[in-house]
Amino acid sequence: MAASNLTPDLQRLLDRAAACREQGHWPAAIALDRQAIQLAPDSALAYGSLAQSLRGADRWPAAVQAWNQAIAQGLPQPSQRANAHWELGKLQWELGEHNGAIEQFLNAIALNPTLISLQTLDDLSRWLRRRDRPTEAAAFEQAALKRLIPEVRQLIHQGNATLAARWCLWSLQIAPAHNAAYNLLFEALTALDRPEEAKDCLCRLVPATVLDEFAPRSPLPIARLPLAASNSAGLKPLAIWPVVAPYALPEPRSILHDRPTATFPTISPLQEPPRQCWTLSNGRVWVDTYNRVFWNRDGAVVDGLSIGVEHLIATSDRLPKPQSIQGTVAVIAKQHTENYFHWVTEFLPQVIDLLDLAQSMGKSIDYWYFDTDYLSFQVQSLESLGISRSQILASQDIPHLQADLLLTFNASSLIEGRRESLQKLRQIFLAKTSPNRLQSRQLYLGRSHARRILNENQLQPVLQKWGFEPVPEGLSFTEQIQLFAEASVIIGPHGAAFTNVIFSQPQSRILEFFAPSYVSHFYWRLSGQLDFQYSYLVGDAVPLDDQSPLSQISFYHDLEIAPFVLEQALQNLINSN
Repeated sequence: MAASNLTPDLQRLLDRAAACREQGHWPAAIALDRQAIQLAPDSALAYGSLAQSLRGADRWPAAVQAWNQAIAQGLPQPSQRANAHWELGKLQWELGEHNGAIEQFLNAIALNPTLISLQTLDDLSRWLRRRDRPTEAAAFEQAALKRLIPEVRQLIHQGNATLAARWCLWSLQIAPAHNAAYNLLFEALTALDRPEEAKDCLCRLVPATVLDEFAPRSPLPIARLPLAASNSAGLKPLAIWPVVAPYALPEPRSILHDRPTATFPTISPLQEPPRQCWTLSNGRVWVDTYNRVFWNRDGAVVDGLSIGVEHLIATSDRLPKPQSIQGTVAVIAKQHTENYFHWVTEFLPQVIDLLDLAQSMGKSIDYWYFDTDYLSFQVQSLESLGISRSQILASQDIPHLQADLLLTFNASSLIEGRRESLQKLRQIFLAKTSPNRLQSRQLYLGRSHARRILNENQLQPVLQKWGFEPVPEGLSFTEQIQLFAEASVIIGPHGAAFTNVIFSQPQSRILEFFAPSYVSHFYWRLSGQLDFQYSYLVGDAVPLDDQSPLSQISFYHDLEIAPFVLEQALQNLINSN
């Protein structure tokens, strides 16, 4: 009987039974429930009420029968059905009917994944994994990921941010790239007044201090292998690039002397980290959006190759087993490959270096393994280098693999571009285009999301006066290269669109706009490595829309530029030698 079809008499009986349960009058409650069933023999709600009363009277087998009858009759709401399966499962568990209980718990989370607490879901998962039932365990773990947000936020609200942080790291052992866990960890650490560590977590970089304090304890130490040649361990260096002597970058300069100056990090003279390519025979690797961990054939974690929350991954027993791949697999995994800047300046140079290395040594690479959603610029750029989609192994499909031979670079050489590799990348892709050498375009790079120029409409007359054209959206990778190959002046607010200056004309002039609260060295560094003329302009701050912790992070701050300021800046830029 649906809730909407409850008669007044039936409702009164159920209400009186509930009142008796609240007072601990179990026999009276049971009697009222039985009257309700006599009145409406097909009422699932009446059987559910009886089950609760019988449970309170410690008549567990009878309560099991009542819950089964309630479920069979069909409770009207999914939440009611989920609760019925949950209560039935708890009774069966207490009666020692563990397999039946697990079945009911699975039914409950299928209807309502957030019904069961994180602690109980963890307990059930561990119980199943100890009995080698990983599929059922994984179902509870996936429910825990859905339960994470409401329970962790409740803990933070209750002042227990420490436990909240622990649950966040626990969940990363189930899904190391789970975005909600990193965002919640940011909230928990913010509540603990640890803002710098919180910001790192928001950037998907969990500090060692946070792992040491909040990560689940592993009963066994992690077996480790130093990054050094070892035939017995299957680890060998394939190539070691010469160490590049430190080189100076031109100082970043404000295009206007009367505007605020930005504080850039001290990176000049620039010391590029050493680059090495290593091979692992019959090794395995975990890769996701933010992490990578390598093990040798004996199961030891290889130092110097990992990125991200290595400790959580290496100590987890909740990750899928590795998939075996025959052949040679190049692991070009690093963080943020979905971001155009990181893809072009950090990912593609690895690919080019490995292709050159393989060709020089007469070796072939069967597959390329990394985190990808097959974004158009990813597929198009790889196809331009002769790598077909059939050669791509995506970590979304295979997060954990073992191969006959793995090739990879040391982790320290993956962050930010190497000058020689960037120059090689520029040469290779420019050789595939046919720009109009007589063109000298001036490009404006707008933004529609974070770090916007909010008064951009007011600046359009100034931009048009000086001959700047907006870069249209939706250009293919090749079309972007073609456009920037004809450009000699590029301006705009800081963002990934500046990446394409790599392909612009020699000695191009770059003008980057920043909010007063945020500065990035990426394009200053890139310009220095490719001999471009770099300058910047600090705009005006704009009021924040809200006071949430996320809005306080300067990376997202918008800006404004007065038209007369832009006029002066462009006059200096265009007339500079």
